[in-house]
Amino acid sequence: MLEAIEAKDAIHACINLLERKFSEGGRKIPGLKHGAIWQKRLGVWGHFSESGRKTPPDRYWNVFGQQPARLRQNMLVEINPPGSGKNLNRQGVLASDARGQRWLLHQGRLHPRGVRITEDMFDIVAKSKRDRVRYSDGTVALCHRVANLDRPPVEVQEAVAAFIELCARVRVHFQLGAEARDMFERVSKAEGASSPERQGGYDLPPIAGGTAERRHADIWHALTQGLDALKIPHSNSRFGRYGPDLFAQAGSGRLLFEIKSAATASDLQQALGQLNLYEQLGGQPCKKIMVLPESPPPYIAKALTDLGIHILYFERQGASVRFSQQSLRKLATDGVIARRKRTTA
Repeated sequence: MLEAIEAKDAIHACINLLERKFSEGGRKIPGLKHGAIWQKRLGVWGHFSESGRKTPPDRYWNVFGQQPARLRQNMLVEINPPGSGKNLNRQGVLASDARGQRWLLHQGRLHPRGVRITEDMFDIVAKSKRDRVRYSDGTVALCHRVANLDRPPVEVQEAVAAFIELCARVRVHFQLGAEARDMFERVSKAEGASSPERQGGYDLPPIAGGTAERRHADIWHALTQGLDALKIPHSNSRFGRYGPDLFAQAGSGRLLFEIKSAATASDLQQALGQLNLYEQLGGQPCKKIMVLPESPPPYIAKALTDLGIHILYFERQGASVRFSQQSLRKLATDGVIARRKRTTA
């Protein structure tokens, strides 16, 4: 059994340790007042409301997600311990094990739009066994482990990312259905510990990278607004750590969107690969949609059509991005053609 950490200074030390280890090697992105830390290699961000505070607060607000834009709309889980003592209405829990190792845990309640996910509902998707955490007054809470805060930063980051991904799958299960969740789980299993690129330090420069991300975020936000207007449910996480930008469910049809802010040859090839690969990894036929600012050359556009790719165009008007609701509605309502099965002689 784990022993709850209840002293104000000890809780504050744990949260400072979590922030420091989660932030190592990451990059700050704007949003939620003072910003959040983006861990590109893991595809997750974390925001710590008490960042830099020297005195322990009465409460914490630590939120995490996978889409590095419109952070308030794209929070996947809050991990908020009380400032001191015991408060089981706060989902974050801190505890120590028999060796004195400090653990971050979560009770398993989530509040996505339109549904209240209870502990029992959470455990329908989560396969891990809950741990017993004992408080000084004898109360015992049953919690899921998130991360051992006394491990190296890389391990803490990976453990937190895995829990964020679990929360994303729980949300998908109750917002989009068990079949959609199964697709997300197959993708997660297939990706394993893969990395999108070799480690090494050749990312885009900060200004260019930030500009590209802001453009991408504007397009993603306009697309989700269009889907919301048509009452088409969608995830607010990626379809896999390195997969297409958005998964949506239109009736019995499944839609995969990959956004490109330009239509260069490399953009088109990357989008084609992501859409085709992740449809296969998900195990179910999807309508595969490239989101582009302009039409590719005619022969390439025809080749994409022959390969089962649909194209949705966006327009930039000043700082805003616009989609044709008629085009989006048509894509969402037309049926999805099942993949051709390979025939054998």
